[in-house]
This record gives sequence, C-alpha cells and structure tokens, in this order.
Amino acid sequence: MKNPDYREALRITGKNEEELLKWTQDMQPDFIINRSGDAVQIVYTDGDDGLMIFTGVCEIFDDCGIKIETISAYCDIADEDLITILNLMREPFGEYYHAK
Repeated sequence: MKNPDYREALRITGKNEEELLKWTQDMQPDFIINRSGDAVQIVYTDGDDGLMIFTGVCEIFDDCGIKIETISAYCDIADEDLITILNLMREPFGEYYHAK
C-alpha cells in the first residue's frame, strides 16, 4: 500500500503535517470545512487515523453530487456525522468552519 498523500487535506485545513496527524489520531471524530466562492470542501477524520475529503461538486453529477476521497486506507463515519456533513455542504457560512 502506498503512503497517504496529505497535501490536499493540509491545504483545506490550514494545518501543518504534524498538526494534521495529531488531529487524525486523537480518537475524536471531527471535520473542518473550507468554503471558497461556490466551492466547498470538508476534511473529516474518524479520530483513528481515518481521513476523508468531501468536495461539493463532482465530475459526473456536477453540483448535484459530492466527491468523496478516502486519504487513508479506511475511514469510518457515524450516520449522524455523514448527514450533518451533507447538510452543511449546502449551507452558506464563513470560509472556515470547525465542527467542535
């Protein structure tokens, strides 16, 4: 298995690599939202090394779909967190939002 490429997650969260890895290993599910113009991206961690990026526009479904990339080998997400993320991707708010 190849090493995870954290570059996009680092850019979206504004964290450095050490901060990002600590955040993904603190056993607390969490996410950070970056909204720029019409684009929205969310970096989610399950707190157990799992990391995903949600992008509000995707190639096949345009703005009616969401692209989901798993950065780590796996990532778990609670139903409630997934629903929250899907709803937040469609709501307007500031450039950066931190779930907790």
